[in-house]
Amino acid sequence: MQSYVEKIEKHQKIMKVLIDCGASDGQAIEQVVNLYGTFDRVIAIEANPELIPKLQSLPNTEVVHAIVSDKMSIETLYFGEHFTESSTFLEKTTGNLSSHRSVEVTSIDFGQWLSDNLNGTEDLVVCKMDIEGSEFKVLKKIIQDKSIKLIHILHIEWHANRFRNKWKLRLDRAYIKTWLYLNSIKCKDWH
Repeated sequence: MQSYVEKIEKHQKIMKVLIDCGASDGQAIEQVVNLYGTFDRVIAIEANPELIPKLQSLPNTEVVHAIVSDKMSIETLYFGEHFTESSTFLEKTTGNLSSHRSVEVTSIDFGQWLSDNLNGTEDLVVCKMDIEGSEFKVLKKIIQDKSIKLIHILHIEWHANRFRNKWKLRLDRAYIKTWLYLNSIKCKDWH
């Protein structure tokens, strides 16, 4: 049986981590902190280079300038008229994206990134994901490679209705949400 001191020491080793995928200007970080309290680590992952200085000005926030993806590569990020709307999918039906307004950005294999940057199951990880359509391929990949098990609570903004193949994406969303539920990973919609 564990002594009281051992229980306290074990509890002190657990870090509370927030990963904000598609962090934009960082407003969602405050919303998540309001839901769950303070975090030991806050990591903001954002592809849009215009938003990186704002994120870097946030206190106690690690900033990763990259596209959250299912692979390591260089991808094209397309912008809308005001550079606040962006996606790697030019075919997205919202945001007024243009091939004339784009930039090349390094993408990270999110599953590998999770494995490399977290302390395994010892961290309590809350992940907010708003990655403009990439959530489907990223979530399928981290389910497949089992790195999803490093996340305990997942808030997702689903973009199924912003693409022409919305019925397939809605089925993908149902599959992913069912898998998460069956594997005791809390999944909540983010708006």
